[in-house]
Amino acid sequence: MGGMLRRLAVVVLLGSLSSCATAPDPITWYVLSPPPSADYPEGNLDTQITTWERIDVFPSSAECLKELLKIHNQIHRPVQCVPSNDPQLVYPWLFVPRSGA
Repeated sequence: MGGMLRRLAVVVLLGSLSSCATAPDPITWYVLSPPPSADYPEGNLDTQITTWERIDVFPSSAECLKELLKIHNQIHRPVQCVPSNDPQLVYPWLFVPRSGA
């Protein structure tokens, strides 16, 4: 009985260590822009970020920021670099405006 309990403890320990050793998901950077509409031809900055158009994707924030002005000048709308793990993208239901607020 003691040997089986010891093996179980080793399996649990190895399982928890292996989950710590896995690499985190890589973060990519999106260039997002609010979509234009009849009322807001340059895009409405007050809309939820999940509704914004994904214009481009970059592997790092430095590369995203480097291209931001060029992209803005091409599309003539506000643009923003947003990481793929941004809470507004990952958990959009947390950022839904309350009615009457």
